[in-house]
Amino acid sequence: MARRRKVSVWDWPGLDDERTRQDAVEYDPEPSEHQQQVWLVEWVNWRKAEITQLDLFWASPNGGLRNKVTAKKMRAEGVLAGVPDLFLAQPVGVSHGLFIEMKKRHGGRLEPEQEEMLYKLRNRGYACAVCHSWQEAALVILDYLGLPKELGSIG
Repeated sequence: MARRRKVSVWDWPGLDDERTRQDAVEYDPEPSEHQQQVWLVEWVNWRKAEITQLDLFWASPNGGLRNKVTAKKMRAEGVLAGVPDLFLAQPVGVSHGLFIEMKKRHGGRLEPEQEEMLYKLRNRGYACAVCHSWQEAALVILDYLGLPKELGSIG
């Protein structure tokens, strides 16, 4: 008998019968970078009430495919290549804030512009992290804020 991996709710919401669940276990796709970031933002929004330092957490809309006209407008407005996906505007110790770049768990690599930007940000007093899951990013945030590394549970 084949060994089955546990399917978590974030992989397969709404699974209700054993046959569907078994098919899901066999398929079990990797969540995209986008989905991981969405889950992190949901976690941040859920924890804001008790962790008030999360109130200035936002995404930078740098990634993604755009047509030439939109890309030109964004560059004219000051969009920079390589800026990390997320920023927590909360100084801690000698750090001015925390930048997070999200990447896929498997095969997610930094582009040269991203490596250069992270290097510059670190040299200017910002904490920077490259995370491969929403859980990893949440733990980085908690560690940065000096809080217990407990993600919490919903429900």
